[in-house]
Amino acid sequence: MIPKTNRKKYMLKIFINISLIFFLAFYSLSPIVSRAYAANTNEEDVLTLEDALTIAKENNKTLQAEYYQMQSAKETYIQALGYRLPNITGSLNYERTRPMSTNNVSYGSRDNFSYSLDASQLLYDFGATNSYIQSAYHSYKQSEKQYLDTLRQIEYQVKQSYLSVLSAEQLYDTAKEGLDLANLVLKYTQSEFNVGLVARSDVLSAEVEVQNAKISLLNAQNQIKVNLANLANVLGYDPR
Repeated sequence: MIPKTNRKKYMLKIFINISLIFFLAFYSLSPIVSRAYAANTNEEDVLTLEDALTIAKENNKTLQAEYYQMQSAKETYIQALGYRLPNITGSLNYERTRPMSTNNVSYGSRDNFSYSLDASQLLYDFGATNSYIQSAYHSYKQSEKQYLDTLRQIEYQVKQSYLSVLSAEQLYDTAKEGLDLANLVLKYTQSEFNVGLVARSDVLSAEVEVQNAKISLLNAQNQIKVNLANLANVLGYDPR
């Protein structure tokens, strides 16, 4: 038969263990509840991945420089193609005369119009024009390739930085839940120690877990700031 004092301690320990089980079950379901709640709310201020890609294309200085260089090379190529077309020049002249008779009597005036249209076509220049056109074309395609390569690289950097921020936020939520759990374990361990169910070393161990959880939470918070700064840099945003 269990003594009355030990029976109370035994029942208290069972109650504490059952409470911990319910607490752990609640925290395992809390992320699901949080995602369901977030899906039903209007998050108009949330930066989506599509928004981040658009901002990067508009603000990134490197990409802008590559784009203008590509456009300049394209205009040079189009201008070079014009050398193959005929060179057309035209002129229009107008003259008004008033003939006079010998007795100073006017018989009216005359309007004279003349125009000319000249066209010239370069037939052969020892391949100079074709060489210039080919050179302009290759320069344009090279700058276009460089722009597209830069665009793909920036898109990759944006996606990587964006996902890093999301990952850091998930780690922060996990660290916060870990701290709450460590505080609860410390509370129950202290209660068990007060009634003589556990040793003082168990309380000290629980206190150490709380301090470790605080450090993990602080590190997760700092990581969010670092990842946000990296994302802002890729987007071409200067907080200064």
